[in-house]
Amino acid sequence: MSYIADLAPNRGAAIGGTVAPKQQAPAVPDDAPVLVFQGNDIVWACASCHGDHGAGAGLTPALAGLSEAYIAKQLHDFATGSRPNESMRYVASAMSAEEIGQVSAYYAALPHVAGPPVDLGGDAARGEALSRTGDWKKDIPACVTCHGQQGEGVGGHFPALAGQQPEYIFHQLVSWKGGHRHNSPQSLMDDIASRMSDQDMRDVAQYFGSLRPGSKGGNHDEQR
Repeated sequence: MSYIADLAPNRGAAIGGTVAPKQQAPAVPDDAPVLVFQGNDIVWACASCHGDHGAGAGLTPALAGLSEAYIAKQLHDFATGSRPNESMRYVASAMSAEEIGQVSAYYAALPHVAGPPVDLGGDAARGEALSRTGDWKKDIPACVTCHGQQGEGVGGHFPALAGQQPEYIFHQLVSWKGGHRHNSPQSLMDDIASRMSDQDMRDVAQYFGSLRPGSKGGNHDEQR
């Protein structure tokens, strides 16, 4: 059985502004939950927007390698409206607790797949410095304090940032700063993002987007 790559060609735009690039349809893994590649009468396939390997594209986030707890929390937040997004609210609210658990576990177990370099106009070297030491003149703490020394993520509240789509990271920071997203614990990200400049956000997104899970600080793609 093969995944039909153009099952929902326009829905990625509704979720994040882009659709994951079409790839040659792979055989559906035996352990893949039905919703990931096939969807159902109510919910379209996750892969139709997030890609066959969970790598995402542009404003559509990579899911592969995020923690199971984090993915599940975001789906619950979408379903309740705690994290606003009409398309994802439609999807998540139609999923059962069992389906949320299955999809979260599946993506958490997938290996990260590197995407093509993306230039946001950010300075990755400055982004690394900001992520590691913060900017105490602006009361901005180091990103790695919560997200892990290599951006690997911590628990269900602080997602992995290493290798995440840089456009997505930037867009989420803008959303927090603008008050459009507010589901971080104790409003931490709302507060931090409010003190970040546009360039700060671009630099941090450029840096984390250039990393590969398991890489060491400073090991990033110069184009990103």
